[in-house]
Amino acid sequence: MHCMMIREALDSVSLKNTRLIILTGRSGREISAVLRNCEDQFGFPRINVNTELSRGLLDLPPCDRPIMAERLLHEIIMKVEGEAVLLDRTEVLFSRDLALDPFRLLSNLGRYKTVIAAWNGDYDGSELVYAYTGHDDYRRYGRNHLGDTPILSVSSNGRGCVVA
Repeated sequence: MHCMMIREALDSVSLKNTRLIILTGRSGREISAVLRNCEDQFGFPRINVNTELSRGLLDLPPCDRPIMAERLLHEIIMKVEGEAVLLDRTEVLFSRDLALDPFRLLSNLGRYKTVIAAWNGDYDGSELVYAYTGHDDYRRYGRNHLGDTPILSVSSNGRGCVVA
């Protein structure tokens, strides 16, 4: 069921300038399972962003990491073949140390390839939230900021995902 919902979202973004789909939920493990299923069904490459981006930033001085993070992630996704990429384990994008705007970054990447990105948080139809109020990495984006980006929520009851 979840891959069918993602297929519909893929069709809806196919002709847009920014081809981004957000897959959100409270459990990173559940989101990863959905992304693995889509990797199997669609053949899209899945990238563990935490691992790959951290590997690229490791040798850089801490003061250069915020400047290079966006460029490195762009290089990482452009190296993989195909028209679409699955971005899993994206928590590093929310690190205050990197000073990134995760939604803007993912949107920009969606100009080059179709991006289906994991987002550990909630979407209630009007706000997309990462973490919780008071957490260092807390982020909140209103619907006007999100535009018409498809946001699919992985249900915690094991029923796949529903369009929020």
